[in-house]
Amino acid sequence: MRQTWSICKAELSQLFYSPIAWLIIVIFSFQTYQVFTAEVASIANDMDLHGFAENVTYNLFSHYNGVYRSMMSTLYMFIPLLTMGLMSRDMSNGAIKLLYSSPVTSPQIVIGKFLSMVLFSFVMLGVILPAIWFTGAHVEHTDYGVIFTGLAGEFLLFWAYSALGLFMSCLTNYQIVAALLTLGALGFLNHLGSMGQEIDFVRDLTYWASLSGRTEQLTAGLISSEDIIYFVIVIALFLLYSIFLLQYKKNPRKWLCAAKYAGATVAVLAIGYVTSRPAMVLYHDASQIQSNTLTSNSIEIVKKLDGELDITTYANLSDYESWCASPVTINDDIKRYKTYLRFKPDIRMKTVYYYDEPLHNYDFGTSEALDMKETAVKFAEGWGIPWRKVLSPEQIRKKIDLRPEQNYVVKQLVTDDGRATWLRVFDDMVKYPDEQEITTALYRLENGAVSVAFLAGQNERSIIRSEDADYTGFSSALHTRNSLVNTGFDVTTVSADSTVTADILVIADARRPFEPEQTARILEYLDRGGDMLLTFDPGRDDIVADILDYLGVGVLRGTVIYPGSATAPTVIPAVSTEYASILSPYFFQGLKVSMPGAAAIDYSLSSGWDAVPVLATPGTECWNETETVSFDEIADVSELSADISAGEYRKAHSLALALSRTVGGKEQKVMVVGDADCLSNVEMNIPRKSFRAFNSMFCTGIFNWMTDNRLPVEVNRKQPIDNSMDITPDSAYSWTLVFKWALQAVLAIIGVIVIFRRQRR
Repeated sequence: MRQTWSICKAELSQLFYSPIAWLIIVIFSFQTYQVFTAEVASIANDMDLHGFAENVTYNLFSHYNGVYRSMMSTLYMFIPLLTMGLMSRDMSNGAIKLLYSSPVTSPQIVIGKFLSMVLFSFVMLGVILPAIWFTGAHVEHTDYGVIFTGLAGEFLLFWAYSALGLFMSCLTNYQIVAALLTLGALGFLNHLGSMGQEIDFVRDLTYWASLSGRTEQLTAGLISSEDIIYFVIVIALFLLYSIFLLQYKKNPRKWLCAAKYAGATVAVLAIGYVTSRPAMVLYHDASQIQSNTLTSNSIEIVKKLDGELDITTYANLSDYESWCASPVTINDDIKRYKTYLRFKPDIRMKTVYYYDEPLHNYDFGTSEALDMKETAVKFAEGWGIPWRKVLSPEQIRKKIDLRPEQNYVVKQLVTDDGRATWLRVFDDMVKYPDEQEITTALYRLENGAVSVAFLAGQNERSIIRSEDADYTGFSSALHTRNSLVNTGFDVTTVSADSTVTADILVIADARRPFEPEQTARILEYLDRGGDMLLTFDPGRDDIVADILDYLGVGVLRGTVIYPGSATAPTVIPAVSTEYASILSPYFFQGLKVSMPGAAAIDYSLSSGWDAVPVLATPGTECWNETETVSFDEIADVSELSADISAGEYRKAHSLALALSRTVGGKEQKVMVVGDADCLSNVEMNIPRKSFRAFNSMFCTGIFNWMTDNRLPVEVNRKQPIDNSMDITPDSAYSWTLVFKWALQAVLAIIGVIVIFRRQRR
């Protein structure tokens, strides 16, 4: 131990009395605080403009623009310069011979050299301490868990780089060669995870061995035994390599040295493989809001799912979106499910490639004169997928028919007892399913789906067509994230001539009168306690008059108009009532729904139903216009006025009602909406310039309320509490001068003093 410490002190002296080491410290500190002060200035501006800044600690340290990401990228460049002389200097000046002739062993030499880098890391990485002090002093509720786990990741990365650099320094007498070898080796290990992606075994091996991304979880506040063990065994491996090399140079025996290298490598790979198995990994989420852990609802659902779970991704290489499941994306895809593997380690994932007619890609074949097989061949060649692994249309259809899924990228979840469901890729910027979609799919496996039947046959809004007025978007759209089919519901159509057995019945703006027998079946469904969504446009309420009478709901004649509308007087920015948020969290305070043509509805307190207005007009300036048929030619709304004698009432009108009662020990729920267009395809997507509409949120809230808030599965987590920083833009500039320039000047002066005193001695 004494010899090891002596070697460590000697090497530390070389470092601290080296101008290069001090120059590296100053440059490293400057680059660190260049990033830190830029983020401080940005957050200060947000505070000045908005009065708050969300998740300040994470943005300062762990965000992709944060300090820790910058430190990682610069360590990559500086470590080779620090480690290049650890052994090569001794070998070039002959000092290694003195060490060989002394009673110092090779392990003592290597450990002593490495220990000097460990101690030096506390000096070099210690430059971040003023930033940590600043954050704690000026950010309320600082998330120290994220800060210190991220800092631990920086240390582990520094030590792993140092162990590698030490080994490279043992290979040559030339320091510059050692630096270049270290730089090349670090580049190789950081890009190793992208190699051999087309071969499952190789992909798993290279992904584990790669240094890239190994600190991501730590910088986010999540401590994983897999990451810690990885760094420990990588450090140990390169230290052993260095020891074996010195022993070989002292007593060259090739076969013994080769056996040692092979044994150490195999042992490391074996330990790494075993400890990286999902069942063997331990976790601790150090973030103050548990941001790296599944929400409580997700955890509960995952734990209830017994048996093994297979997740198979089917990727059609003839479809332009097949890149979502290409080999290079598989490891990233696995990462998305790591939070689930933490609580259910028996999840197995695989990918199946095939080619078939791309039913989702409607523009297929217009840009290139290639058929679907030729396109698939090109994709397979480009991604390195052996063609023998690509199933033909006949082969994939024997295995599973994916045409109902439009031959699009899709995942099938199957339990060991045969229960199955789909998890889809979506047509949005995110593409991939998030926690809510994944958890909902697992909930569906365990509890089954809620059935929703749309009445068909009376010229209602369609869930098959995709016209602007239809209801496809929120109901049956496979690749819309918040559609019913992706939030735990089964969607079908049912004729009014049939007995309704679904959990929820939807009557979407019926335009053809019902026969008495058809009305009787609907009322019979309501008598049994069935839930229902009823929508209609102004003037069509007479078609469902018998149903409205049964519910005790009345409809005022005419169309509600809003004089304050910035578009058309009939476009109502309906607002949620004070009662709405009690029903569902999706009916939040301030919710606005675009209703382009709505009927005012009322209800009777003596009907036997409890009624709660969910949406209402934005004030008392609205009225039900009964005389004007067409509003297209009205240039000035002020030309219109309410005529009480014509039954036009200027008041706050209800536009959506939530009705409930108890039937057979169950709460029956009915939603009546006086505008069928508000749930249409176009209103789900059209942006209103005059106000922000949340039609999609309102639609989700309807079905959330009807399922007693079970679907979609709530995965809302705690919001960050470190949302303020008491720094103004002016003071941020002052701190920039302190951290970016004054601190570096102090470090430079200290370095000059230390080096000058050394030279005088």
